[in-house]
Amino acid sequence: MNKQCIHGFSLVELLVVVSILGILFNIVFPAYQVIVSKSYLDEAQVTLLQLSNEMVKLYSLNNTYQGAATAGNNTGSPALPRMLNLVTNANVIFYDLFITQATDSQFLLEIVPQTGERMADTGSFAIDHLGQKWHDLNNDRLYTTNELGWKVF
Repeated sequence: MNKQCIHGFSLVELLVVVSILGILFNIVFPAYQVIVSKSYLDEAQVTLLQLSNEMVKLYSLNNTYQGAATAGNNTGSPALPRMLNLVTNANVIFYDLFITQATDSQFLLEIVPQTGERMADTGSFAIDHLGQKWHDLNNDRLYTTNELGWKVF
């Protein structure tokens, strides 16, 4: 008598594999989300540093920090076209970039997270003409000495 060998997996074996995959997904996916969020945060900080460098170039040409915002204004969105598409993913903007203060001798630049987006709870970041960096943890956009330095979450 010939016995045929049946190849395949039993239902129990498939359930064990699916359960293991589910557990791994629940462990790995939150870690992945943290890594992605940190990359958006890093990109925002790099963009802020790039704008700070552009402000220093503006000062070296004009002896003033004024006029770097759109329409030649001193405050508001920067007029630099490559800075306007900031920290995006699939056309979702996570941060807004502002020139908060620009005078003849000083500036303050800010990146503010958009309300309701993934990065809304990270707080605002700022840098001034001296290179001092602030991280506004309570989102009041008032920078105090205890908020000096960029902290990561």
